[in-house]
Amino acid sequence: MGSEFSLTFNLSITRNFLIELSVELRVRGPELKEPVLIAALPGAGLAGLIAVDHIVRTLQMVEIGFADSTMFPPIVGIEKGKAYHPIRVFVNEKEKIYAIKGEIPIPGMGIVHLTSSVMDWIDRMRPKLVILPDGVGVHNRLDIEKPRVFKAFNMENVAKLLENVVGEVLEHGYISGFPAIMLREAERRGIPAATLIVQCFPTYPDPGAAVSLLEAISQLIGVKIEVSTLEEKSEQLRMKLRELMDKTAKVTPILPGYVG
Repeated sequence: MGSEFSLTFNLSITRNFLIELSVELRVRGPELKEPVLIAALPGAGLAGLIAVDHIVRTLQMVEIGFADSTMFPPIVGIEKGKAYHPIRVFVNEKEKIYAIKGEIPIPGMGIVHLTSSVMDWIDRMRPKLVILPDGVGVHNRLDIEKPRVFKAFNMENVAKLLENVVGEVLEHGYISGFPAIMLREAERRGIPAATLIVQCFPTYPDPGAAVSLLEAISQLIGVKIEVSTLEEKSEQLRMKLRELMDKTAKVTPILPGYVG
């Protein structure tokens, strides 16, 4: 059974000028009972985004909606000549999975309003779990064969779901950005949510880190996700970066040290 969901938040500020801030989430598609939602925006190494993109392609998920806002950068994606919204919603009805894939960076207030829109939409279906994959940049990533995954959650019952999932519980620290706001808002609404954070390259896209995320997500949702293509891309990237570092070392002069 299909349905349409459209929600807009507006904020106007007047003081000799007018600023209109709005965010809209428009979804046309089935409302599943107790689904899983997997969502990512660009982060370190694009690890979370690559993982979600791979899930969308591998599970042949169907596009059913988009988010748009005056607070988002004026950017559209292009695929085979056709423009598309860079923040899109997908579904796989058989596996009862929704995915939100955001391909543009969003400023702080935009993330807040996007989160409210997403949670208002998914809250109606009382999701079984919200999964937020992301990356954390580490400078020695090139020397790490298998990136570690760290797990954090908003409720104790989620901790039990994560017990048999590869990775380590994040004992202490801070999470920022989209996963942090989603975790906080999900807890406020009584929705179970978890973030999976993987070691990755700080600036380069990191398909190898995405593989570690996908292995954890696969265990968490009980759905097999093929990762061999990403593993090949990861090895190619590692070889290219090592070659680049070797070339750089050969041409970079050794500067004398300073002794004060």
